[in-house]
Amino acid sequence: NMKFRFGNEQNLMNRDVAGDFAGQLLIKGTQHRNGAELEQVFKDLGANVNVTGNVYSASVSMEVESENLYEALNVLQEVLREPAYSKDEFEAHKQEILTIVGDFKDDASSIAGRRMGQYMNRLPAGHPNYSGSLEESLKAIGAVTLDETKAFYKDFYGASNVEITVVGNVDRAEMNNWLDTSFGDWESPSPFKKVAIPYEEIPPIRESISFPVKAKANIGARQNLPMSQDHPDYPALLLGAYILGNPAYQESRLANIYNDHPDGDRLMSVFFSDPIEQLGGFMVFGNFESANLKQIEEVFDTEVARFISEGFTQEEVEGAQAHWLASREYLRTNYSRLASHINNGLFSGRTLQWDADLENRMRALTPEDISNAVKRHIKPEAMSVISAGRF
Repeated sequence: NMKFRFGNEQNLMNRDVAGDFAGQLLIKGTQHRNGAELEQVFKDLGANVNVTGNVYSASVSMEVESENLYEALNVLQEVLREPAYSKDEFEAHKQEILTIVGDFKDDASSIAGRRMGQYMNRLPAGHPNYSGSLEESLKAIGAVTLDETKAFYKDFYGASNVEITVVGNVDRAEMNNWLDTSFGDWESPSPFKKVAIPYEEIPPIRESISFPVKAKANIGARQNLPMSQDHPDYPALLLGAYILGNPAYQESRLANIYNDHPDGDRLMSVFFSDPIEQLGGFMVFGNFESANLKQIEEVFDTEVARFISEGFTQEEVEGAQAHWLASREYLRTNYSRLASHINNGLFSGRTLQWDADLENRMRALTPEDISNAVKRHIKPEAMSVISAGRF
């Protein structure tokens, strides 16, 4: 697992679409092989490879048998350091992305999510974190050129700021030698500094967007919180949202309400927090039949209020703890998942000891701990609620 980071807030301005294309086209061909040939050589080596990128970084994951590791890595180095950026691949990719993004106009979750992103994000157009309208996105994608894509690669790509994790039957010295030989001289042309994600207190809104949706309607509610994963209440809020409606937990309160719903309506909840930045949030979201808007809003209002006022039972806490801890253990049973998890922790200074400490804090949580944390931070009156559908 590799993550190449580049750029900063100043030099990434107005380059987000070119950055997306530069990363997404890497796997489409090199100066020595086209996309089909790359796909075939990785297939012959039994290598499952994913390479992509955006305005901030390029990400690589590869799973391969040990005996083919270095042959596959040599091809991967070619992908990263000698991209073709052919005109035909560029134009084909642009049309594909325009089609995908254009289809969002009929998707309720995309419409509600984009509106929420626009409302909660007050950054100016051109900023790498800017959240624009669908029309703005389509215009920017349509306008990006191959020369701009190539220029982004030339201006930013390099291995000066990279985290690389290898998990498996590998000789450490041999791997380090390969990395030094392959990437040691590949310097990033521009200085890197992580683009900050500032917390901002946003006045709440409640909106319903009516349009001729093709499928189900969507609702999303969000409250931002000035909180990183190092906050003392992080474990309690994480488990509290888990009990309320984590998508993976079938014994959550919201799952028990909607598991057998005749229309397939569903509500879920998550709490998220950045590893480094003081930015977190509590979200409730779901899909439903447009005719059921009133009922879904009533369940949302009732269950969020009960989530705050009534607290949690010992049985709920123990069940959620067991399920969450099992999911963490499962994370460590697969080389690919483990490599990705460790690699994400390298940038934020997290080791598996940090994971162990977090899990111990989770085991120690009581219903009172969770209830007190929820009451301190989650405020229904501070949540923005946006729904989209055929209303």
